[in-house]
Amino acid sequence: MYILIRNPLESYFAVALYGSQAYQLRKVKEIYSMHKILILGAGGFLGSYLSQYSNVHELSSLQRTVRESNSFLLRLPNGETDVLKSSNFKNIIEDAFLKSECSLVINCIANTSAERCELDSINAYHVNAMIPLLISEVAAKYGVKVIQISTDAVFGQEGSEFKPDEIPVPKSIYGKSKLEGEVNVLGVNSNNLVIRTNFFGNFKAKQTLFNYFFDNLVKRNPVIGFTNQIFTPMYIEDLVVNIFALSKSKESGIFHMGGEFIISKFDLALNIARNLGLPKELVIPEIYENDPKGPSRNLNISLDSSKALDYIVKRSSLMQGISQAIKLG
Repeated sequence: MYILIRNPLESYFAVALYGSQAYQLRKVKEIYSMHKILILGAGGFLGSYLSQYSNVHELSSLQRTVRESNSFLLRLPNGETDVLKSSNFKNIIEDAFLKSECSLVINCIANTSAERCELDSINAYHVNAMIPLLISEVAAKYGVKVIQISTDAVFGQEGSEFKPDEIPVPKSIYGKSKLEGEVNVLGVNSNNLVIRTNFFGNFKAKQTLFNYFFDNLVKRNPVIGFTNQIFTPMYIEDLVVNIFALSKSKESGIFHMGGEFIISKFDLALNIARNLGLPKELVIPEIYENDPKGPSRNLNISLDSSKALDYIVKRSSLMQGISQAIKLG
């Protein structure tokens, strides 16, 4: 079995610039220049979008399983089939660093299912906390900066529009393990970056929140939208451009990157229905209540992104983001 490093040459960055002017194109080219970047977790939602932006920047990516589009191969030892579970993980990552000659690594590897994390906390802490530590240790050895992608779910306490300098009090295993990952990454090298975010978009390989709403609504199936689950999601292609903008800076520490408006999950579903020209009655409002047997979720995990405003070069309105996600569907 092989794990691959992808270094694509095909062009795919214009999709983030829909409707943009020439100066915006130059701006994005500036964002992408300079670095050789290694994307870890390129088979996932955010990692797959990050990996597509290769026309004006040299990107390589490490995935969990074989993809024909990859051009470099890494062999797993002893017949192992999953890089995350490999006994040789640190050496595999080091090999990826050497082959890609990267000066920056963006780690998107994560167990993002709150339910799975609750059922298997050992795996949750391994993927969300230990793997970022191992990556950071290898990066420090070669003088490579790490951008760790984290989550708004680290905030389990009461509040709203959480700032980066507020102390998180996570409730769920997912939130706790992701917070430990942040601590590990910054503990190895205080010059590393942590980006806490929440995002939406179209991803056919896995059912995201957007895909749950969209896939059902286009079939005129009713969907449930929780009116008391509050967040600040950013459209994923905007997030990608903004991550690269921040990556060119000398910033370190924790930054938040969220959407401009605070909305509920019901609001998101309702706006998808509106964009599709469907009756609002297909979106059923409900109140979310934590299941004593499941993960404990904070109902308001909205983020204050003001610290990152200098690097948020693209932030679509909710309807613009939904429209683009639908086009990609």
